[in-house]
Amino acid sequence: MFQDDMQTCKTQLTTVMEELGRFKNFNSRLEQLEEARNVLNEEGGDDKDWAAAAYTSCPDPFVNLNGECFFLSAVEMLGWEDARRECGRLGGDLASPRSLPSLREYLRSIQDPPEYLWVGGSQNDDGSWVWSSGYQAGVPVDMSKDTWNEEVPSGSGKCMGLFGQSSFRAYNYDCKERDYFVCQYYF
Repeated sequence: MFQDDMQTCKTQLTTVMEELGRFKNFNSRLEQLEEARNVLNEEGGDDKDWAAAAYTSCPDPFVNLNGECFFLSAVEMLGWEDARRECGRLGGDLASPRSLPSLREYLRSIQDPPEYLWVGGSQNDDGSWVWSSGYQAGVPVDMSKDTWNEEVPSGSGKCMGLFGQSSFRAYNYDCKERDYFVCQYYF
């Protein structure tokens, strides 16, 4: 019973930390919006101009590619859940892109990207694979060979990553495996 209570507390603490990260990022984003409005108003723009400019940029450290904001965290290798918490601390979540080709393009633009990277896909108890966050939360992952490496997903794990040597196609590993990861910020 004590272990169940501890697990519940740990889950609640994780949720609070993720929400705190989102709140910090919201505050930062609000400051950026105000700054963009002031700059554009000084330049003689109208309210539509500053709003458009503010919503087409990504907060640091994220990079905008084709309307999605990505950040490769290649400093510390973490398990899937810990990687997700770290992305939350930055105000995002593990990448669950609307366009997997855009994420691949971003990763190919990085000099010497890591071989394995966690992203925000996971396997449900019924065996289906879904994206875990953002606009794609709950959306089924494309199960074609355009998405997955050959012979995967296999029974070896319930968390999704990308394999660099196969043009960043998906693989599945045990969620405790430590890898680098890609975060995504959602407008």
